[in-house]
Formats: sequence, C-alpha cells, structure tokens
Amino acid sequence: MASSLAVAQLSGRTSGKAVGVVLLLTLALPYLPPSAFSSPPLRRAGSEAAAFASSAASTFDPSKPITFVWFFGYLGGHFFPADQLSLTPEDLINTASSLSTRVGGSGNLALVTAVAEPRTIPSTAYPAVTSYVASLHQYAPLVLGRLDLNRYNATSSPTVYDEMAKFVTTFNLNGVAFDHAIAYYTSVGQMAFNGMMEKMHDLYPGIYFILNDARAEPILPTAGTTWANQTYISSSVSKDSYDTVDYNAIVNLNEVWNGRVLLRLDAYAKVSGSPMGVFADQSNETEISAVQYLVNNGTIYNYRFLYPIVGGWTFVNSTYGGTLYNSLSKGNYARGTFPSFMQTMQGTSKLTVTSETTTGTVITGFWTELHDQTGTVLASGYTPFTYPLNNGQTYIVEVDGYGSCAFDHWLDTGNTNNQRNVSVTSDTSLTAVLNCNT
Repeated sequence: MASSLAVAQLSGRTSGKAVGVVLLLTLALPYLPPSAFSSPPLRRAGSEAAAFASSAASTFDPSKPITFVWFFGYLGGHFFPADQLSLTPEDLINTASSLSTRVGGSGNLALVTAVAEPRTIPSTAYPAVTSYVASLHQYAPLVLGRLDLNRYNATSSPTVYDEMAKFVTTFNLNGVAFDHAIAYYTSVGQMAFNGMMEKMHDLYPGIYFILNDARAEPILPTAGTTWANQTYISSSVSKDSYDTVDYNAIVNLNEVWNGRVLLRLDAYAKVSGSPMGVFADQSNETEISAVQYLVNNGTIYNYRFLYPIVGGWTFVNSTYGGTLYNSLSKGNYARGTFPSFMQTMQGTSKLTVTSETTTGTVITGFWTELHDQTGTVLASGYTPFTYPLNNGQTYIVEVDGYGSCAFDHWLDTGNTNNQRNVSVTSDTSLTAVLNCNT
C-alpha cells in the first residue's frame, strides 16, 4: 500500500471548502467596552493574597511535550474572566488543577495569556497578579503573559525590555506570547528583530516565547543567535472557518521551526469571520469535533494545538458580544466543552520504525504507513521513520517488503503479520525484520 500524503488536499471537514490561505489577524487584542478600565481592579493583599499561593510548584520536564491552552486572566489591572464571565481567580486555579491532572503525567502544561497589558497594569494590582501567577504555578510549569509588539518593542517607551523585566522578575511569568510579531518583523527587518529577541533571551535565558506568524515565508532566526531554541511559532485556522487550515503553511513553518509550531483559533472581536468567533457560534458537538480533528491532524503535520479553555475573543456582534470564550460549565456563556477538550489532551510520544535483515544487519528505505483504526492512512515514509502519536491512542503501523526483501516478522514479538496495533505512552521503537534473498 505504497502511498504518499498530499498536504494540499486536507480542508475543513464540514464546510467542503478548499484549503484556505491562513490570514494573520491578531492573537489577543480584545474588544474592550468603554467601562473596561474604569471599574476598580479585582485584587487581594496581605495574608489573603498569600493564601492564594503555595510553596509547591509544578516542575518542567524537558523530555515531555507541552500542552498549550488559552487561559486569559489579568488584562491591565482587571481580571477579565470575572468582568466578562463571572469567573473568579479561584475558578481558573481549580481549572488549572484539572488540566494538570490530565496532562501532568505525560506532558507539561502551558497557560497562555495569564497576564497581558493592553494598558499598563497599575502597581496597586501587582500583589494580586503575582499571587495569581504563583497559584497557577502549582499546576503549570509554564505560565505565559502576552505583549503587543506594536506597542512594546525595542524603541517604544516603555520598551519591551522594561515590560519583560516586570513580567519575569515581578510577576514570575515563564514567557511571553508576542502579538503582531510578523508585523514588527516586517517593519524593522530580520537583523533588528533578531537583535531584540536575542537581547531578551540573554537577559532571561529560561524564558519561552510565542510569535504569531502565518506567512508563506516564516520569521527567520539569524546565524549565531540562540533565542529561537525556546520559541514557538503560532499559525491560525483560516478566516471564516473553524477547522480549515492551510497545511502547506504549516509545512513551511516546520522547515524552520521543526516541532515548535502552534495552531490557534485566531481571535479578534471586531473582525467578522475571525476563527474564534466562527468557532464559538457552532454547537457544542461541532466545537468538540473540531478540536478533536485539529488535534489529530497535529500528529500528522507536526504542530501543537492551542486549546481555547478560557479565551480567545468571540465576535462582538454575536450572541457572546465579544466576550472571552468560556469552555467551562459555570459562569456567563458557559459552553461545558472543557471535559471533552481535556479528553483530547493525551500528550504525544514518538514512534520510530526501523528495519533490519534476519541476520541483524540494519537496512533502510522500506515503506511504512501509519493507519487509524478505520484503516485510513495518517502518515507514511521510508525506514527509519518517526511518527508523532497521541499517547494512549491505538494505531496500526505497517512495513512492506520490496524487491528481494520480504517482510518476515517484528523483532520484539516474532509476529509475521506486517501490520500491527500500537499504542504508546512514551517514545518507542519498533523494528521490522526482512528476509532478503541475495
């Protein structure tokens, strides 16, 4: 069954549209009602704030994959889930605990946009923000903020370095998702952009970055820089869709950012057709199905999906009025999709398929395929070949003989069927033994 995977043929399942071009919108700049910054900030102080935090913190394991979730919290001095969804900090901390239980054994949890500055956070809110981040760190080794490079950059006042100092040293965030990254990169050029990123990396070597980039030609690190080693590039589902993806763009991104590509539902409340707004207008069942579909395709195209747990922004003229998407079962506009989304968070591991002769000599270049349980080919290549698999999910792996070399058996089991079921929870290798008559 020698076949190849045609990346240009995948499209949205329900819309019947051809693969769309991924459009760069904006990651998190919200629709802010006029009163958004006039009400008193929700904050805690003294012993009450200290009670929020715990001395125990979740530990990052670099050998395990990262599960990224949208987890909007403080925007400026306001806790927006409370303002818009009637969700308290405790509600989100409990949600982080559930997420940690789900992914903690097989991966690292990353909470994205826990703190953002569309407007400056007042110093009076620092204790509440710091305490909230500390509480999230009990369950997530990576808690990331968000900054807009159109507002904070190398030449702005304050500079992006000033903001990073606050985010890292005051709020104890582990990284930043940069909105409008590609716009700033295009504006200042490759060298200046790389200089800015490298300076931030030198100042804070352990910090992670997420850059939004949906061009055919991705953001390029310059030779000799190291900032890209802890950077993820984020593309989006296509405009006017909730599940159509330009997989050619994903392939292009992986040529530079191999294994560090994210896929998100782009969210801008004032843009009709923004993917998050389109997604939020679907039925619960369709939303759950779409997330499963996008997560599954991540194993084929080597990206990680940014789960919409709390956020991003819905469309301002929709039923949800431009509020944050709420996957939980409580609060305003509760969707109740959170438990089903968690079921798709298995984490991933690598399956490497190799081949050798009956005498133990390593041989290469034999066709292998990965199937789902219905027999559909998910990916294919030539040995040695590595497949990224969802932990706990059952697949069928196949190796074919060629020419004078016929498939003989699997090395670990002795089974002579060239197709076998496989389910992994950690990186695994399988060896096909071929009988080569010379």
